[in-house]
Formats: sequence, structure tokens, C-alpha cells
Amino acid sequence: METNYIVKLKSICPDKRGRDIVILLIVGLLVYFVNIGTLPLSHSEGRWGEIAREMELADNWITPTINGQIYWDKPVLSYWAILGVKRIIGSQQLNEWIIRFPTVLASFLIPFLIYKLVSLFLDCGIGLTSALVTLTSFQMYHIGRVASSDMLSLLLFLIILWIYFKNAHENQVFWWLLVGFTIGINCHIKGLIGGLPLLVILCHRVFSIGLKSLSWRFLFHITAGAAMAGATYFGLWFWILGDILNTINGIYIYLVTGSDNGLPLPLRMVIQENLKRVAVPLDHKNPPWIYLEAPFTFLFPWSIFLPGALITWWRDIKIKHKREPFGIWFFSLLIFFSLMSSRREYYLLPAIPAAAVLIANHIHLLIRCGETAEISVNSRKRGVFIYGLLLTCLVFILGALIIFVSGSVPERLNSAYLYPSGVVAFVIGGVLLVVATKKRFSAIINVFTAFLIFLIITVNLSLPNIGNNSTFREFTKTVNEKTGNKRVVLFMVGNAKLIYGLENPPYPCIPSDVNASKEESVRQLTKETVPGDFVLLEKRNLYLLSSLNYELILEEQPNPSYVKVEWKSGPKIVPDTKRIKRKTLMLLRILNHDV
Repeated sequence: METNYIVKLKSICPDKRGRDIVILLIVGLLVYFVNIGTLPLSHSEGRWGEIAREMELADNWITPTINGQIYWDKPVLSYWAILGVKRIIGSQQLNEWIIRFPTVLASFLIPFLIYKLVSLFLDCGIGLTSALVTLTSFQMYHIGRVASSDMLSLLLFLIILWIYFKNAHENQVFWWLLVGFTIGINCHIKGLIGGLPLLVILCHRVFSIGLKSLSWRFLFHITAGAAMAGATYFGLWFWILGDILNTINGIYIYLVTGSDNGLPLPLRMVIQENLKRVAVPLDHKNPPWIYLEAPFTFLFPWSIFLPGALITWWRDIKIKHKREPFGIWFFSLLIFFSLMSSRREYYLLPAIPAAAVLIANHIHLLIRCGETAEISVNSRKRGVFIYGLLLTCLVFILGALIIFVSGSVPERLNSAYLYPSGVVAFVIGGVLLVVATKKRFSAIINVFTAFLIFLIITVNLSLPNIGNNSTFREFTKTVNEKTGNKRVVLFMVGNAKLIYGLENPPYPCIPSDVNASKEESVRQLTKETVPGDFVLLEKRNLYLLSSLNYELILEEQPNPSYVKVEWKSGPKIVPDTKRIKRKTLMLLRILNHDV
């Protein structure tokens, strides 16, 4: 029989779990669900919504498209989730709330999974702190409120680890099959990177017990789980594609010869976006040390405790009963992503909950040490002064950071909420600290957490009304009014941004080949348009239309996010003229073609 290496502490506090769940429920609702439909969709969010909309319009639930062009950047389940929400609530069209809801729901559930997972190994107080650290970290707050597949994938990642660690001691193949099934589903949300839980499980197993843990029984179980993951992944592909024999034959040829020509187009694009990107990246060629910065960005301001947390973990790994997976989880993924050729900061997202747990464990260690020390009156006064400075800095610095990261700028926020709330937070923090008992550090952490929650809620309440903002949806609505029923085409040259409005018929794109040269693109535009047609293009590509006679009908107003901060005479927000010149859109009407 294998050793049960899941060791629970005696102080797990089961009587406080109800209280902890209520706290997470209230904070999660306030942080993630308040005003999720008020901010205009960012460009990447609109892409998610447009792909889902075109799937429904074309009744093609297999091949993602934008304006008719195939867009296999992500698998299909994240788009299906958006359409599922739309059908459940009975909406006639997609809007900001529907497009963001799957991500927001996943973000809301993630702290509960972290709490449950941590409670398998550590005190429930550490689990609560871990969840609150995740909830109140400004980058996690931001990414949890925008439409993407990242938080959906992270939710399934945590579910997989919880299933395994909860039932690992039972040595039953059923739980491994359930793990494999969930991995297969996750691969259809984020890609083949959904199999990362197996790497974490294997690394933790070897590190916590040693190579002796790789018994025949364990190898059989993990093989069964991997087989179930493959069966679920490809089984869903067979169901989606509907051509089992040709798909199996294409997979066989690919495994034997390395040629993907026999694979169906959707599966071939997924392989290109997942396997080939690891060795020969198409983009995202950042240096490996980007992942040394990512944990500090994701978990700011709590990341100030991360260096101490890593030192604490390293010091404790020699203690035999310290077999929690969180340190190995963090470092195994950090090393894995650093070795990949394609690198981007958000790839490290599956490792962030582990870093949050390490930080929470370190904070509780500091609290326990502080409770054993006598605190003099002078040190308490000094603490009040330091904490006042801390709150002042948070009001003016952290608040600004959250605002900018959330895709807003101060001109678009209701400052009537912002500054009074900062003063209130300062006063509340000072009062609570003054009346605190000898548990000074515990009081500081509690008030600090409350302040962060208060600040995030304030930002949520200050978000502008969508009707008062210029968005790409409003621009395309104006395009419809200007063009009537006339033909509108997109002139997409180079790395141009895709244009969509979630209400318009999909625009045909010219050139049809995204790799076409500028000369070929202009020739195709001349060939496929007639006088009276309308052309949408980016301002920077206007010079290419010298062979056409046209009139300017509409020019997009500069995006409010195209701003930067100048520091010549103090911080001042000014328009980013370079981005405006390159990225703003223009609507032209063709008068005639020069011959």
C-alpha cells in the first residue's frame, strides 16, 4: 500500500468554514460582479464575442471565424460558453455582460477552489488568506473581469488538482479517469497546455516521497488518466468533425511522418497553435526572465511578501511533514514556461494560486511570531505613523494602478466616488489600528485587506456608463448609418486590427490571404470593388490607395485608452499621438478606379 502523503494539520478549524465561505461569497460578488457590463469591450474581448456571434449566425459551431476569416487562436469551448449564457438568459443579441459572464463566474469560483485545496494541507485560516490574496491582487482583479479563456482554464486546472489531492490516498483508478476527463475538457478551452496538472502531480509525487513513489500501481493510474485525457480530447474532436476514419488516419500519418496535411483544417490549426509554437514560436518571443517579474505583477501589492515566502518554503522543505504541493507547483510551472520558446506573462497564470498560498503561509507565520512579542507604546505609535503613510500611498498610487490596468483613465471615472472613499479608507484604517490589541501585525493585515476590497469596490462603482463612451461598437453603428445597405469591405494589410461591432453583418475582408503583400492586397481591392462601395481601413494604410479616387466619410474618434503619462512638470495624462495615428479607423467611399 502506498504512503498517504496528504497530511492535514490539527488546527484545520472546521467550525469556521461556514464563516470563511460567507466571507468569500460576499467579497467575490462585490469584486467581480459589480458593473461588469458597464465598461466598453476591449479589442480582445470584442474578438471573443464576434467569434461566438458568427458561429451562431453561420450555424457553424466548429470553425471560429471573424468576418468570415478562420481564426483558430483558441479552441471552441470558450466560445460555446458565451453562447450558452446567451441562450440560458434568452437574450436576442450579445452584449458586454454576456460576453464577460463565463470569465467572471470562473473568477468568482476560483477563490473557493483555492480555499478547499489549501484546507487539504494547511490551516483553514491560511486557505482564507490565500483566497483573499487572490481576490485583492490588482492584476487578478483585472483579468477576472475581462472576456478570455484564461480564468476558465485556471478553474478547471484547480478542479483537477483538488480531485487528485482529495482522493489520492484511495488508490482507485476512477479518480484518475475523472482527472483525465477534466484535462481533456480543459484542452478544448485553452489548448494542449490544459495537461499541465499532470506535470504538477508528477513533480510533487517525486519530490514529496521520492522515486520510490513511482510504483507500478501509480504508473498504471497516471497512464490511465493520460489515456482518458487523450480519449476525451480526441473524442470531442471526432464528435465535432464527424469524420472519424479520416481524422484517425490523419492523426496516424502525423504521428508517423510529422506531416499534418492529412489532418482536418481545425485540428491542423490547433496543432500549429499549440505544439509548433513551443519549438518555433510565431510570436510572443519574450526573454525567459519575464516570468521572474510575472508573479510580482499578478499578486501586487501582496507580492511584497513573495521573497520572504519563498525563503520560508525553502527553509521548511527539509521538515518531513512539509509535503504540501504549493512550492513544487509554483517552481515546476515556472521552469516549464521558461524553457518554452514562446513566452508571455499571462502564460504563468496557473502558477499564481500556488504563489498566493506561499504568501498566505508566510503572512500567518509573521502573525504567529508577532503575537508572541511584547509591543511597546512607542512601537504602536510608530506603527500608526507607518500605516498612515502606507494608506496614503495606496490611495494615490495603488488606486491609479488599478484604474489604468482595468482599461480606464481618470477622465472616464466618476471621481465623486473616488477621492472621498480614499479619505474614508484612511480614517477607518487609522482608527482600527489605534484600537488594535497586541496583535498589531494581524490588525495591519486585516485592515490592509479590507482597504484593498474597499478600493476595488469603489473602482467598480466608479466605472462609467457605457453610453457615455466612444467605443468601436459605436463607430461601427455609425458606419451602418452612413452606408445604409451599401457594400462595406475591410482592407486588412499587415498587422491591422480586426473590426467588428457585434450588431453588423460580418464584413468581407480584403485580401483573403492574410500573408498577401501590399501590392497584391491593393490589386485585389481594385478588382473586387466598384464605385459606390465603402472601405474600412486603418489610417496608417491610407497611402496605399493612391490608385483609387475616394471621399472620406467617417473617421474614428481616438480611443480614450490611447493615452500616456508625461512627467516633465509632474504627472499629466496626454493623448498618445503615435497610437492614434496608426490605429484609428477611416471609412471611405470609392468614387472610381484610376486606370
